[in-house]
Amino acid sequence: MARRAKYDPFNDYYVILGVNPSASPEQIQSAFRERAKAVHPDRNADPQAKELFQRLNEAYDILTDPQRRAEFDRQRAAAGFGPRYTGPNFRRNGPLWRAVIFGLWRGPYRVVFLILIAIMALNAGFILFTSVNLSGNASPADSNATSSPLPIVPLPGPQRPASSDCPANARIDSPADNTTLSGTFAIAGNAQGTYELDWATVLTDPTGRPQPFNWQLLVRSTTLPTDHILADETLTAPLPHPAELVIRLIVTPGNQQSSQICQIAVHLS
Repeated sequence: MARRAKYDPFNDYYVILGVNPSASPEQIQSAFRERAKAVHPDRNADPQAKELFQRLNEAYDILTDPQRRAEFDRQRAAAGFGPRYTGPNFRRNGPLWRAVIFGLWRGPYRVVFLILIAIMALNAGFILFTSVNLSGNASPADSNATSSPLPIVPLPGPQRPASSDCPANARIDSPADNTTLSGTFAIAGNAQGTYELDWATVLTDPTGRPQPFNWQLLVRSTTLPTDHILADETLTAPLPHPAELVIRLIVTPGNQQSSQICQIAVHLS
């Protein structure tokens, strides 16, 4: 199958043979013979000799075929290289950008060229889409915004049921929920079953956000005292002053029933 004429400015057949574009077939043949002798792999030990010899044969095949030479000249002229070519130091007709783009399009890197164009188009579209959305969602206050930090809003602390929701068999009667205490105090209530009484100090991090409770055991018992005193603060643990405390009562009724919980909060002055 005859090789198709295809112009590549980096592989110009006239440059390879060292002839003028107006050279006659005899001049092309003579130039081919001289250069073929110089770069023939059997005579030239240069590692690039084989490749140069193949390029010479390709140039000779195209330029000695009138129809393919005419097609090659047409493509060459469209790329901006006119008949003023006089050898390896040819002069260019037309702007350089046209020759570069034509060379990339006609050369072996056409697929890479198309991929780069597609990537650039996608990036431009993404930037435009993002800028439109940002401008559409901006409020007048945003335009006057400064770099000052936003105020920190403390999050609500760990949730606990209100004392009024405590079940009858797991109830803290004293002290009352959300009261302020001073000195010592006892914790009284009702616990029908095995019970555990815990306490935790309400702590916050440097931003003011409450931290999870770190429970401390006050007392664990299987029998409710007759006076319904679940725990005596002076006998069980040295509680911090001042502080905000959460007191939790957990009662396990038995018979594989679910445990019931009652919690209150008090303030120590």
